Amino acid sequence: MFSPKLTCSNCNKEIEDNDKIAIIVQAKELNGFTNLKSWANNHRILCSQCNDIKQ
Repeated sequence: MFSPKLTCSNCNKEIEDNDKIAIIVQAKELNGFTNLKSWANNHRILCSQCNDIKQ
């Protein structure tokens, strides 16, 4: 099965398997999702470095 690589929405860095990420989403969109990787591609994703800057 083909799974696209996740990239940071801020710096366009490719997310590695062992990286921590933050997914920016509204709470009303959190109903019944099981495949997070494909779901995450439709939302803002921040790598750990960009997430630290945004906080």
